[in-house]
Amino acid sequence: MTTYARSAEQLVLEGQTGPELAAALSLVAETEANGQPKFAPDVCRKLNRIVVCRAYASSLLELCHLVVAAGQWGTYEAFFWAGGPARPTAFKGKLTQAPMASNLVVAVGAREITLTYPDGSFAITYARMPLLSAMMEFLVTALGYGEVDQVCDDLSCAQPTAAGVSAAAKALAKRLYAYLNVQLGSLHGQRKLHALIGFMSARNGGDFTLEAIDDEAVLALWLARSHAPEEGADFRTFKSAFKACLRLRQAMASAQSADAINHARPIGSDRAAGEVDPADLCLAVETMSEPADPLERLAKPPAGRVKFLTRSESGEIELVVACGALAPVFPLSILRAEVFGQAQARITQALRRGLELPMAEVVQSAVQDDYESRAARFETLENRLERLMLAGLFVLVDARRAEAIHLILFFRPQAELAPLGRDLAGANVVALDQARLSREILERLSTSEARPVELSQLMGEAKRAFQSISRRGFSQKEIAEQEVIQGFAEGIGVLTELAECLGAFCRRLGTGDGRARFARDREIFERQFQLIYGGSS
Repeated sequence: MTTYARSAEQLVLEGQTGPELAAALSLVAETEANGQPKFAPDVCRKLNRIVVCRAYASSLLELCHLVVAAGQWGTYEAFFWAGGPARPTAFKGKLTQAPMASNLVVAVGAREITLTYPDGSFAITYARMPLLSAMMEFLVTALGYGEVDQVCDDLSCAQPTAAGVSAAAKALAKRLYAYLNVQLGSLHGQRKLHALIGFMSARNGGDFTLEAIDDEAVLALWLARSHAPEEGADFRTFKSAFKACLRLRQAMASAQSADAINHARPIGSDRAAGEVDPADLCLAVETMSEPADPLERLAKPPAGRVKFLTRSESGEIELVVACGALAPVFPLSILRAEVFGQAQARITQALRRGLELPMAEVVQSAVQDDYESRAARFETLENRLERLMLAGLFVLVDARRAEAIHLILFFRPQAELAPLGRDLAGANVVALDQARLSREILERLSTSEARPVELSQLMGEAKRAFQSISRRGFSQKEIAEQEVIQGFAEGIGVLTELAECLGAFCRRLGTGDGRARFARDREIFERQFQLIYGGSS
């Protein structure tokens, strides 16, 4: 097993998504027999690929035929679980023992066994049996012994048939499909992922690192696949192409930070060169959790008790927030999605309404924004977040909440707070209980005479910010309520997170020529819209 394969499995073990699936795959990998790992690392990797990529149909059919064969020598439980590690030679040794009397003909050859039924025959190689054994282990762990045993019992009839085995395999597949629907993403999402990896590999000559997934790669993907989408891999909208690239890069970054991709190793098929198997990357992506949504946390109690952001404001920063730390990496993609993504939505809506206009005219009128104005709105939102945080500082100091100290250090990183408590414990302020020190500092901050000049100015700004906001929770009467105070205490931390994310993104926006870039992109997008929806320039 490669280093990356181990890391991909570690991502599963950490339970980022589908905790039951993570646990089941983990238990298979950790299963021992006679004090040794029962399944070889390569077998576990193949099992992960089969399960995560939902390519289990043929394996389940093989497994059901092997259960029938195992029944001719005893019980399938003894065949799969008695003995040492699951190796081809071990299974061959079991099958070469004298069988019980049966109407089924099982021919044991040098490399495989062949089962002959009244309605057909089926062959299984010994080399496949360790993987089939691992699949059985996984099914029992994931679905439960009772579910699996019920199907296996149906295979132990006196006169098995090929059709009966096929029906049993379909029954297992149905149970596994229902289980994986809960644990994994949709089939559509997986097809898109495979299509994206294939596109990136082709674009980069067979391998790529996470740095290759950038603004221009997003645009190239959309231009190549939006007008002629593959079945199950639709990148018709620019936003869908962007979000797919974003999730792939997030997964690769997550794996790299966990030492899963050592030194950003490339994607490819050369194991000896240390390249990462795309199927293993699929495992990392499919089992990667969605990051906690700060906007959702802000809307839920207790923070939801305060109206920090309007629906419109949340919508305007939603895409930046979804990118998180990667927002500065994709400045153009975010602008393109906000400006031309909205234009594409307008075109689609016009077509749904049956608007009878030349497509070129529909396309041109759909673009109602540009990069400079959109960047200006982002900066306005950043300033608004700062004003909300200042207002929160006023509330938290007034309520003597320790969270206020973190806000003070956010706005004034160099502020010296120790003088506010210098006489509380003689010269040894550090020895003072931290909670008591926080309370004493907040008490003095609430008294203008005791503040240093720098902090006095900050508290003046905080009070003016609070008085300028007329939203739910921002009134003297409301901030006397404990629920509102708790809402500020919880919500301010989220606002700080949003402000840092949006601030880093806005600083990145300020490094390019937005007007010239918009003019070039407008030509590109309008031409592509006409290609997608019909019409000519």
